[in-house]
Amino acid sequence: MACVYVFYFGPIPSCIGAMLAIAACVKLLGGIAFYPEDSRLLTADQAVHYASDMVPKIVALEAELGRGPE
Repeated sequence: MACVYVFYFGPIPSCIGAMLAIAACVKLLGGIAFYPEDSRLLTADQAVHYASDMVPKIVALEAELGRGPE
């Protein structure tokens, strides 16, 4: 079993990538993920759901605020 600590800091596309990668890793290894921003432990299925649920929200936020500096 794996326990993955989720930490990402960077542009929004990088954050989306990190979330999806962590969800895939936890799903593959059958472990759990800890999201410190929400103080949540997530099962593999919850991590996949959380990541896929957050992608459209983050994309909408980026569209509203702009991409920022490259």
